[in-house]
Amino acid sequence: YILLLFIVFLWTKQRSASMDLFCHVFWYVGIVFVSKEWDDTGKAMSSINWFKLAIPFYLAINFKAGSLSEKVRDLSRVQDKLVSPERMVFLTQQKVDANAGEDLSQEQLEELHSQYVVCKPDDLSV
Repeated sequence: YILLLFIVFLWTKQRSASMDLFCHVFWYVGIVFVSKEWDDTGKAMSSINWFKLAIPFYLAINFKAGSLSEKVRDLSRVQDKLVSPERMVFLTQQKVDANAGEDLSQEQLEELHSQYVVCKPDDLSV
């Protein structure tokens, strides 16, 4: 069941959120396994297989790294769409020139504005 849940969550649009969820799940599973081994009073600490106990923690670390790489990838996709107002005017002019000098229709303008996000930096922060 967990493997099926894992596959379903990874194919959703919120991959970084599902990876964060699995990171927390494996972290807590690791804590439970370690506490179970420590509570077993009949075993000596040297006889505990620490490599097996570390597997959930390694999985949690890998899921966290995957989640962070997804977040960076999402931010770079958004950043690629950012343009200045001057650049947007230039892109609009290029579209007009490609239309043989005719003005753009409302649909063409909406398409152009959906491809880019116009941002103007605050003059005080620059």
